[in-house]
Amino acid sequence: MNTKSKESSRSSTQRFSLSAVIALSFALSHTAFAGSWGAWDSWTENNNWIVGGSVVGAADVISKSTVGLINGGALCTASIIDVDLAVTAAHCVEMDEGIGLVFAQDLRAPKAKAVQVTGVVVNPNWWSNQSNEKNTGDIALVRFAGGIPAGFAKVKLLTQASALKKGGTITLAGYGITDAAIQSGAGTLRKADVTILNPKFSTTEILFDQSSGRGGCHGDSGGPAFIQSGADLLLMGVTSRGYPANAPDDCVHQSIYTKVTSYSSWLKAAAKSLRGK
Repeated sequence: MNTKSKESSRSSTQRFSLSAVIALSFALSHTAFAGSWGAWDSWTENNNWIVGGSVVGAADVISKSTVGLINGGALCTASIIDVDLAVTAAHCVEMDEGIGLVFAQDLRAPKAKAVQVTGVVVNPNWWSNQSNEKNTGDIALVRFAGGIPAGFAKVKLLTQASALKKGGTITLAGYGITDAAIQSGAGTLRKADVTILNPKFSTTEILFDQSSGRGGCHGDSGGPAFIQSGADLLLMGVTSRGYPANAPDDCVHQSIYTKVTSYSSWLKAAAKSLRGK
């Protein structure tokens, strides 16, 4: 997640080598993606993740459905929504340089499991609206091979946008840094609570307050925003970008997330397309 920038494709992707993820069964390129990112050896100093957050434990329901997404060496986050499907940001997959998902709380762990993405559908609005301030269509669906690994599960989607109210609490998650100023650490799944600033920022997007020092940052793009509904933690949003566009790149202002409720019909159609139905 980042502030609006054509040069970076508005992304909060971060670059690294996957040499430490030995479970990868396919090759990913190491060419530049959406900017100049650090190599794996300097990744822990040059990446960004959920700022002001806490580590997500293996037993936490968030860890069951949240995965890392690697595209040509660039890092994003994604959420499993079916046995072979994950939702992420359009800007994370608009260029396919070898996309894979990594299932792990720590992407550098020896037991991290990586699988190949076999198909991608980017929301069509992204191609025409990505330079707009609102309603960018920053959402995509990917299909992956091999099914959901043991210990992971699909997340339920929020179906009623009326549940999103100003002042409400939302939990964000992603693999990105704790401090954008010093650019330290990356690769571990973290979470943080934020407040809804404007549930109707646009027809398809929601605005969160990150001024308390907690929220999404680089590397968290495409990652989940959850809302508690009874006993269930429901996926309500996908990390898009920072706001306002001219704010310092410190991830402690505001953040814009794509609302999944606005794309429920599109997600169903995209799933059928990816499965050839």
